Amino acid sequence: MTMYYRPTSQPSTQLRLYVWHEFACDYTCGIAFAIAQNEEEAKDVILGRSTSRYTSQYTSRYIRTQLDNIRPEVFELNSPVGFYVEGGS
Repeated sequence: MTMYYRPTSQPSTQLRLYVWHEFACDYTCGIAFAIAQNEEEAKDVILGRSTSRYTSQYTSRYIRTQLDNIRPEVFELNSPVGFYVEGGS
């Protein structure tokens, strides 16, 4: 089931890309990202897409803790931006 987050506020031209590198490192690290007006909204967007009736409260708390413990890299969306993450084992 795909979950979509749709904010109730009007879109702003001040959107930024928030990227959390080294996210949820167990065997290998993942990456989390969101486009939002501020960091708190970015976290809410990620949690909104990552939770469903099948997601445990533990999983939601784990995701929130991961986001709170990592400083995101922030990109102003006024010029092109791109990067990649190599896979690993």
